[in-house]
Amino acid sequence: MRNPGDFVLVQDPLGFLNMLRRMKVWGEELPDAVAILTTPEPLEAEAEVEEKVLVYWLHMFGVRAYRIKLSSLLSA
Repeated sequence: MRNPGDFVLVQDPLGFLNMLRRMKVWGEELPDAVAILTTPEPLEAEAEVEEKVLVYWLHMFGVRAYRIKLSSLLSA
């Protein structure tokens, strides 16, 4: 197998978290990974809480998480 560190995986956050959980259960080595979370503006309070929980779990698996806020400005 090629070096997993040479790849970028684009996946929904919960799918990524589930993959990490399965790897842990199967005794697989967890990757040295970075997660980039994209969030649209405005961020609702419920979504913000969910994101904080997700970041906590990613941290528990050794994944560094960064957030990028996206917004679009329309000009007439």
